[in-house]
Amino acid sequence: MKKTLAEVLQIKKDLEEKASSLERKLRTENSIIVGNTRSTDLNAVYQEWLNTLDERAKIKEILQKANLPIYSKIFEHDKLAAKKKLFESMKVFEGKKVIPTAQGKKEVIEMEAVFSKAFVASEITKIDTQIKKLRDELTDFNNNTEIEL
Repeated sequence: MKKTLAEVLQIKKDLEEKASSLERKLRTENSIIVGNTRSTDLNAVYQEWLNTLDERAKIKEILQKANLPIYSKIFEHDKLAAKKKLFESMKVFEGKKVIPTAQGKKEVIEMEAVFSKAFVASEITKIDTQIKKLRDELTDFNNNTEIEL
């Protein structure tokens, strides 16, 4: 059966959600008060969880092979996302700042930044543009590439 990469990615996401739900059930319902009745067969849930992990592994292998032609774009996207995260969390304060001292007084200090607020904002804008372009390319690839399941 042929499916697009986008469809197979959705299958992978569904399997991840299912595995997570089953795992949560195993963790929370394993121990009960003696004398109480179990609402589910945890051995069956465990087997279903294992089967789901097997299915997910097969799907991941298929996706990995199908994504070989675009790995460089995927890795570039990851690099851009890391740069954006850095710039979004970077302190860019410049100028005078009042800080409390250990003696309960206030002191005025002068701050400087290597990467200015304007530079950081400009870089984030550039990165967002690059990420959007890459996401569009990846989406096109995922929607137009068919693989055999």
